[in-house]
Amino acid sequence: MGTSKVNDKFLSVRSSPHHLQRDGSINLRRKSLTRIEHFNTVVEQQKPGVTFREQAAWWLNQMRNRKRSPVAPSTIEWWESCLDNWLNPNIGDVPLAAVNNTCLKGLVEEMVARGLSPKTVKSYAQVVKQVIASAVTEHGGEVRELYPRKWDHDFIDMPVVKRKQQNTPSFTREIVTGLARWPKARERMLFIFCAATGLRIGEALGIEVKHISPDFLTISIVQKIRSGRVEQRLKSEDSFREVDLHPSVAALLREFVGDRKSGFLFCTRNGKPLWPTNIIRRHLHQALKELGYVNPITGNHKAGNHAFRRFRLTYLRNYTNCPQGLIDFWLGHAADDMSDLYDKIKDDLGFRRGKAEEVGIGFEIGPIVPNVPKSASKEAERIAA
Repeated sequence: MGTSKVNDKFLSVRSSPHHLQRDGSINLRRKSLTRIEHFNTVVEQQKPGVTFREQAAWWLNQMRNRKRSPVAPSTIEWWESCLDNWLNPNIGDVPLAAVNNTCLKGLVEEMVARGLSPKTVKSYAQVVKQVIASAVTEHGGEVRELYPRKWDHDFIDMPVVKRKQQNTPSFTREIVTGLARWPKARERMLFIFCAATGLRIGEALGIEVKHISPDFLTISIVQKIRSGRVEQRLKSEDSFREVDLHPSVAALLREFVGDRKSGFLFCTRNGKPLWPTNIIRRHLHQALKELGYVNPITGNHKAGNHAFRRFRLTYLRNYTNCPQGLIDFWLGHAADDMSDLYDKIKDDLGFRRGKAEEVGIGFEIGPIVPNVPKSASKEAERIAA
């Protein structure tokens, strides 16, 4: 269908008195305008001068605003960083039609030469493929890619990602026991809590006192902290769950919370949420260095908060008789098959709590003192006066 015919069709819908007399005429006009804008965008994409940078900007905007399967803000930020720091500086001005296997091969060679890991190179290359595939046109009622590609990883010489060489460290029982005796009370409780639950760090920092059951044995995971802000969006639907605590951890948690009735479980002295990066850089790395921890992949003392999660999973799977269905529920793993969907262990609170006490935590813990935010402390002083 030619451009003039398509525009005439849309304009006839906008100007037809028959449609304007209907109750939904305004919405129909808005939809028509949206279709015209989309059509014009497709026409722009077909111009030979459209560059990778221009198409990437359009694709990123589409991903940011799409309603079906919305993209997490953290993913959008990662894509932006990838485009700004690597893709646009190297291939941003290349015409979209010329971004092919040869072009990607050159980009991959540059990334490898600059020391990027195989996993990172593969992830960045995937963004290139998504941008190319986003340039589409509609023909005969079917959506087709303008520049279909059969990517050849052998020709491109794409680095092979070897899972055993990826930086995915875990902690030993001895290291976690050492972290559980760290002298700083707030961080000590956080280390214990993460190792005993396997929560993602954003999930742990997003917990508020109201999310803890009155007996402190069950935690509801309904939000997370990212970059110091609360997000109700978790990694997947299965991430919205309840996690049951061992009674010893529950007792420490009760002592840590003290008289607080609201606010974040782990917070600053002013009651604000903590930043995950600050926990790693200011506390975890320092503690690991003093404990003599060595990352088996990098050879240094550094590891991320996810190492607690790996410790918990390793312990539950190999040193206890905990059912796999309950492990997946506690850790918020997505269902793999129909059996996972049929498994309703989440509804049996009594069994879950019994298993939490039976399997234990796999490390030794020390005493905890309450973490009282400054605002709560001032209120207590006012009441006492």
